[in-house]
Amino acid sequence: MIYTFLLTMAYSEIRKEEAFALKWKDIDFDKRLIRITKALSCSPEDVLYIKEPKNGKTRKVYMDQATLDTLATWKEQQKL
Repeated sequence: MIYTFLLTMAYSEIRKEEAFALKWKDIDFDKRLIRITKALSCSPEDVLYIKEPKNGKTRKVYMDQATLDTLATWKEQQKL
């Protein structure tokens, strides 16, 4: 899990707050992209919540096939 998380961040230029907010529906394996639509944030009271990305805009990040294969393997392992 940690390897997949770090690999995805390294090859996508996604901020960690955005990566923590990702859901499987944000990853399009056929089009080889990740849609960044939200980010995880922490309030001054240490409460976690989901917000818009830092710049306020959603974006698409195209991914290499090796990273997508690793994500697909992790997705399958979660089903077990």
